Amino acid sequence: MKLVNATNHDLPVLRIEGDVEFDDAPKLEQAAWDALGRTGVTIVLDLEKCTYLNSAGLAVLFSLVRWARPKKGRILAVRPSAELLHLFRSVRLTGERGFYTFVDMESAYEELLATG
Repeated sequence: MKLVNATNHDLPVLRIEGDVEFDDAPKLEQAAWDALGRTGVTIVLDLEKCTYLNSAGLAVLFSLVRWARPKKGRILAVRPSAELLHLFRSVRLTGERGFYTFVDMESAYEELLATG
């Protein structure tokens, strides 16, 4: 797994590349918290190059959603593969308030502008 921090439209972006295995979950969690610490409650997860996410990685995503939801924050998953999107739907992550999926960064940004 490789993690790359960036910023797009003044939002923190965490690019996740490769397979997220059990041993990678703590690094993923720390990188996400570090990114959230810069802006507050919204983070973009760029999943275009994420090829696999195991249960420990999913637990990190659920943890982020549980933390962001009462603060009206958002976890924006951008460019997930069809397999990851299916996984998110299977575990009902996409049904959680605060977790949203988008086909590209522009769509995510437009949604943020529209909903404040």
